Amino acid sequence: MSIGVINQDPFSSDFFGREVLSEHLSKIVISRESPLVISLNGAWGEGKTDFSFRWIASLKKHQNVIPIYYDAFSNDFTTDVFISIAVTIQKELTDYFKEKGIDRERKIYLDKLSEFAKEVAFELTKLSATTAVNVLTVNTLSIGDFLTKWKEKARKFDSNKNKELTDEKYESFLKFRDTILQYQNLLETIISQEKGTKIVFIVDELDRCRPNFAVEVIEKIKHLFSIQNVHFLLAINKDQLLSTIKYVYGVSEKNAGIYLQKFIHLEANLPRFCDFDEDNSTALKGYFEALRNDYGIEEGLIDIGLYEALIKQINGPDRIPFVPRSFDKIFGLYQILTYSFEKEKIKKNWKYLILLITLKLEARKIYDKIVQTEIIDDNWWKGEQVEIDLEYDLKGLVVFLKDKFFTVKEYASVTGGAIYFQNLDEIIDIIELFDIPYSEIEAEERKKMDKGKF
Repeated sequence: MSIGVINQDPFSSDFFGREVLSEHLSKIVISRESPLVISLNGAWGEGKTDFSFRWIASLKKHQNVIPIYYDAFSNDFTTDVFISIAVTIQKELTDYFKEKGIDRERKIYLDKLSEFAKEVAFELTKLSATTAVNVLTVNTLSIGDFLTKWKEKARKFDSNKNKELTDEKYESFLKFRDTILQYQNLLETIISQEKGTKIVFIVDELDRCRPNFAVEVIEKIKHLFSIQNVHFLLAINKDQLLSTIKYVYGVSEKNAGIYLQKFIHLEANLPRFCDFDEDNSTALKGYFEALRNDYGIEEGLIDIGLYEALIKQINGPDRIPFVPRSFDKIFGLYQILTYSFEKEKIKKNWKYLILLITLKLEARKIYDKIVQTEIIDDNWWKGEQVEIDLEYDLKGLVVFLKDKFFTVKEYASVTGGAIYFQNLDEIIDIIELFDIPYSEIEAEERKKMDKGKF
């Protein structure tokens, strides 16, 4: 979910200090002429899409910059990566020049660009996408495993005695090379008509794509769209993408990393939520207020200041590694479950509800223990209780809950570093009925986070 992204001030609701990264990226792409591919690395749920939309809104404030957003997952249904990217560029260029008042010459160029794109797609189909990209790529690779696979394919093809088929493939490749050069030259001509014009093409949601499609997007960006003043930003989870390359080509993790380096000129890291400055409570409160407003949760049904204090107590790389999407899911489930209670009951029990939802979605083992015992025990995090098997360090949580979160009337008793609750049955029963599903990729990322990988 993108919160408060507005064209006039895209980072007015930037709660995680990412405007600085946006400014530096803008300076780089605006100043550079030779093609550039930047990777923006962020873990699952850190807000890569949110940042992408904010950066696009920021780039639109610069004259002659054409930012383009490409949702790779929504194009995953097609087998032709080139045409899906070319069509996206064509549409955005047409819209951009229409706003500026398109002239006859530029319209002719744009129509011709569309024709060349169709010809490239046709030649790729004849040649086969895999062969075309591999031939273009072969001189840039140094991965033994991949080269071996390619040579085996080449030997099998050479052994084919059908000369007619060989000649057809040869002519198709020459035609393909000529056609793609025509397309590239024309796109460069269109951009260069106005001095300083840049295309900034942002690729998002690669993590969710079919492995073959994700890899092909990166390969074709490098080899078919390497054009002056056309820059790409890939919003990726690097670990996930490396796993995808390993799967597609059957190479080691090291060689997958070497292969990826061939396509990326510059790496950037999205500032992580779990590294967020604990003293910056105003920004964190603002983020939670924005979520509360977006989900239509009445002010009296949750104390944002108190919830923010709870999150600051348990958030961190060695504690519970929250990401922005964590809170999107938490507030979403909280809002849904409020329908199951009368308003007065929510006001009385909101602390139990939000605490248990937070732990259920982000620290399931702790939640399960509370459901079984109605106790939160500080001894759980001393490493003595193998049954809980946690790497979280949440020592001090009981003291915080007793002294700052709950009132004396809201828990049964505190004994020996443990806080005992009572009468949670109705709340637990309703929370147990519902969950927010994770995709397979999200579930895998949650496992990594549970093991302290982030």
